[in-house]
Amino acid sequence: MDTVHRESVRALVVVGASTGGPKALSDLFVHLPALGGVACCIVQHMPAGFTANLAKRLNDTTAWTVSEGRDGDILKPGSVYVAPGGLHMRVSVERNHLCLSVRKEEPVRGHQPSVDVLFHSTACVPPHIPLVGVLLTGMGRDGAEGLSYIRKRGGFTVAESQESAVIYGMPKAAVENGAAMVVEPVWKIPDVLEKHLRR
Repeated sequence: MDTVHRESVRALVVVGASTGGPKALSDLFVHLPALGGVACCIVQHMPAGFTANLAKRLNDTTAWTVSEGRDGDILKPGSVYVAPGGLHMRVSVERNHLCLSVRKEEPVRGHQPSVDVLFHSTACVPPHIPLVGVLLTGMGRDGAEGLSYIRKRGGFTVAESQESAVIYGMPKAAVENGAAMVVEPVWKIPDVLEKHLRR
């Protein structure tokens, strides 16, 4: 496995959401400081053409630098990358940097982008970079298996509770399969993440 420069990304947060996700993502990132050394990747189930607007809204209303992910992007601290609608987004290691692979492929369980595809791609993240997985509101089970994988490899995992989820499908599946270490309403998740990432 390639090594990754320690002075670049200090921690990686991966987030999945579907129905109700844009509001939940706004609630999350408006209240989560752009912590030094932390990069984030998001899969929000949306068709092509809509994710650019989501990224712009988050960029305009949060302390983070938010953009659609592009193939070959090097992850930068303080930045959030939104998977483009209609494309799968993965994390990879290239030339000693965490990068993005963004490509058109076959949908996974009907989804492209797929939360599970992003979450499973974190296999490449070296052990010295803490990994956090967050699964928010949405219908179905996308992301539950991937969140379980993140927990099993030592990452910190959070699922949105039924109290705030518009659709308690995806996070419920993660709770039921034991993937979620913490289950909280979305308004409490920023504090949970900040405390964990500042340790």
